[in-house]
Amino acid sequence: MHATEASSLVAQALEGLLSAVIVTDDAGVVRLVNSRAREFFGPAAAEGRPLEEAVSDLLQVRGALAGRRMEGEQEVVWQGRCLAVWSGPILEEGGRIGGAVCQAREAGVSAGLVAGAAHEIRNPLAAIRGGIQLMQARGASEHARHLALVLREIDRMDRILRDLLLAARPPQFHPEPLDAAGLVREVLQLQRPAMVHQGVVLAEELAPEELAVGDPALLHILVLNLVVNGLEAMPDGGRLRVALFRPDAEHLVLEVADTGQGIPENLLPRLFEPYLTTKPRGTGLGLAICRRIVQLHGGDIAVESSPGRGTRITATLRAPLPPDGTGM
Repeated sequence: MHATEASSLVAQALEGLLSAVIVTDDAGVVRLVNSRAREFFGPAAAEGRPLEEAVSDLLQVRGALAGRRMEGEQEVVWQGRCLAVWSGPILEEGGRIGGAVCQAREAGVSAGLVAGAAHEIRNPLAAIRGGIQLMQARGASEHARHLALVLREIDRMDRILRDLLLAARPPQFHPEPLDAAGLVREVLQLQRPAMVHQGVVLAEELAPEELAVGDPALLHILVLNLVVNGLEAMPDGGRLRVALFRPDAEHLVLEVADTGQGIPENLLPRLFEPYLTTKPRGTGLGLAICRRIVQLHGGDIAVESSPGRGTRITATLRAPLPPDGTGM
């Protein structure tokens, strides 16, 4: 079989795939693109164009050209879409890298996750039902305690449903001027009853006002998820530190640190994988969604943890000052 015939057969095979596939040569020039890739990435993904011009955000392909093979699929956010990406080098005789291949598909929600989330929703519903029945059977003096239980379980259901929806449908990014410090305070105020109930001491390190450009709805979810994670790590009390500061005019840093049980060292590299959880009542979506929100803001998120000593999560966001200094 001639090389041209083999190349034609490969191209036909790739056309039958549901995944987007891009093949480059050793110089990083795109040599083959299937129709699904054109749908994903648009006319920029075309044969003969340098990779940087075609899909500059897919850094995994550049890594493959350097000889680094990804271990399994990795979720990335590309122009507001969540993609599961695999890439690897194309090796010639003698082990020389002759190019790279990248395969991408929409990251979906598995049936197992949906079933798990449904199970998680049924538990708080049962607790709400029981709490209401107790309120009906007892006097008014008992109402406050059971109402607090009902509210906590409703909030938990809301978080589960929101995380499930965000996992199934990539969030839309709508930046606007906002007071980031005020947003953080609102989230902390909502969680104060839980802090009091658990005996958690809050240490706030927030400026009176911290103006920025970002997506308020997504940032609210980010702060809430990180704060709730910290509280869940300290069921018997502890100290929660929440800090927000600006290292420069373009960025904001959010730090949330707890003095809880910490994270096992072997789980740290996988911590932001969807569906990975160490909690008996978790879906494993919270931190994966946090990473997606941070990436949409052009930033990065990191975790430091010591078993028995607590965890600190640092989210660095590209959230510049409003153009006129206020914008509010």
